[in-house]
Amino acid sequence: MILGRAELLDDEKTAAIVRAQVERINEYITQLDRGWIESRKVREFLRRHDLA
Repeated sequence: MILGRAELLDDEKTAAIVRAQVERINEYITQLDRGWIESRKVREFLRRHDLA
């Protein structure tokens, strides 16, 4: 949604800044998702091997 709004701006410099920030946010979310998945895998491993 934010990216779509940025595309509607008349100020290309501001739109470029917003696009860059959206990319950063998406990267952070991807990293958080990967960390959550890895955490879940570790918890499942510990449960399977009765280490938790």
